[in-house]
Amino acid sequence: FSGAVDAMFDLSPRVLIVSAPACPEIRERLQSMVVHTPIFLLSERIEGNNLFYFGSDARQDGIALAEAFRKAYPERRRMLVIDMAQNSVRTNAFLSADSSLHVVHRLELSDRHPSSAAILARQIASEVTETFDCVYCGNGSIPIVCLALDKLKIDPNVICIGYENPPGNAKFFENGRIGLTLCQDIAAQSELCAKAVIELSERRCFPNQKYNYIDSKILSAPGRDCPKERTAHAD
Repeated sequence: FSGAVDAMFDLSPRVLIVSAPACPEIRERLQSMVVHTPIFLLSERIEGNNLFYFGSDARQDGIALAEAFRKAYPERRRMLVIDMAQNSVRTNAFLSADSSLHVVHRLELSDRHPSSAAILARQIASEVTETFDCVYCGNGSIPIVCLALDKLKIDPNVICIGYENPPGNAKFFENGRIGLTLCQDIAAQSELCAKAVIELSERRCFPNQKYNYIDSKILSAPGRDCPKERTAHAD
């Protein structure tokens, strides 16, 4: 990734649009490149002058998912939390917004995604000692979490909630293992970024970060007593 960014930067672009993976090395590299060239970020928010993020508000996403979950599943209060450091803002906002939850265990993963359902299943089996009726997934790996639960023969009535809508979600939505997800509107995100590029190119107007957030969408499983799709409005 660094090599590709360096190659683009060597072309002296007026603005650089980057979908950056979440890691400290990339963050530092991008922060060092913005002295003369603004960078628009589509996947990972990075703080700094001349760095502009177009995406969802992590804190508001956490609050919106918590509110939707509380309304859709008021009886489910015993939660296993599967979390990662990169998503801590979103996860902490979710947990703070629903004080009635009992977190039976907070399993923190060091990598961006679990490497396999089998490894995650072993980790859950070795670390989680209390029963739970729902699972929160702090990243886009809900299908792997669902597979891990199936490997452990966890009651099919135990639901998963989380973020993003990867292709593997479909069958778990249909069988009810996934109850709710909250995913970014990629089309709206890209459109807003494109408009900002035009403004910068034609008028030298830099984006206002306050207005760069895109509302996320809450998707619910078929047959559940909650809206099929709604928007989570940013503050």
